[in-house]
This record gives sequence, structure tokens and C-alpha cells, in this order.
Amino acid sequence: MKRTILGLILVSLISILVSASVSHPTPITLNSGEKGKFNFAVDAALFSTNLQCTIEFEQKTPLEVTFDTKEINVEAGKRTFVQGEVKTPRDIQEGTHLETFCISCNPISPDAGTATKPRYCDIPISVSVIKTEQPLGIIEQPLEIIKQPVTLMLVIVNILLLVTTIIIFKRRKENIEF
Repeated sequence: MKRTILGLILVSLISILVSASVSHPTPITLNSGEKGKFNFAVDAALFSTNLQCTIEFEQKTPLEVTFDTKEINVEAGKRTFVQGEVKTPRDIQEGTHLETFCISCNPISPDAGTATKPRYCDIPISVSVIKTEQPLGIIEQPLEIIKQPVTLMLVIVNILLLVTTIIIFKRRKENIEF
């Protein structure tokens, strides 16, 4: 009986040590209506065969989350980084929003036999949304339209003043020669 329990503990420890691991994405702070990138790593450093991992995502919040790829191949003993993007809608409430996803991995080797098939769930994508007051576009646009003619008028006035000054100096010079 003791040997059976010891054997089960040993198998459990080995399956924990010989599995892939997944890092958590760094929390992001965005304004409403903005996009931001996040990344995480799938690590098979202690795994003896290549892995094919699949991202499982089901949207639960107003955040729009996309991953660069849903299928990840990780070589044995290596780490692969995966990127994603999160977009906040314009009408989202201020505060911290949390999406989660899962990653399940399977050994690629056909002769793997019985193997640990790791699955990681509740991996968080944490987004802090802040709302910044932006001036209304209606007010800004007329100002831009007004600025351009005013600048053009100033340039024309400066050119006229320069031409007038040159003409005055030429006439004075002609008057002095008489």
C-alpha cells in the first residue's frame, strides 16, 4: 500500500515537472477606444517532445481580444512568445476589466504513448480603462480652417511690407543721386 501511494506521488511530481508552462500577460492601461498589444510565453523547457498548443478564448466582457495565432507549435526545451491585441470600445466603463483564456497542449510526437497533456485556464488579460476628456472635433476643425487663412494673410502682408520697403529705399537712393 505504501509503495502504491509513493508511486502515485512520484508520478504526480514527474507530470508536474515535465509539463509546459504559460506566463501571464502584463496588465495594460488604455483609454476608451484605444488598442493595445500584450504577449505571453508558452514554455516547454522541461518537456521532452514538441507540443502543439491551442488557445481557447470565449469573450465575456466588452473588450475586443484577438490573438496573432490560435495554434502554437513549441519545440521541446524551447519557449514561444505569442502576441495579441485588445481594443476597448468608446463607451466602455472606466475601471479594470478582466478577460481570461485557456491553453491546452498536446505532444506532436506520434510515438508519445501516454503523456501529460497540460491545460491552463483562467489566464488573465487585465485592462485598466481610463477616460480622458478630448475636445470636441466640431470646435477644433473650424479653428484649423481659420488658422490657415490668417497665416496666409500674414505672409502676404509681410511680403507687401518687404516690397514696399525695397521700393521706398530705391526711391530715396534715386533722390539722393540728383
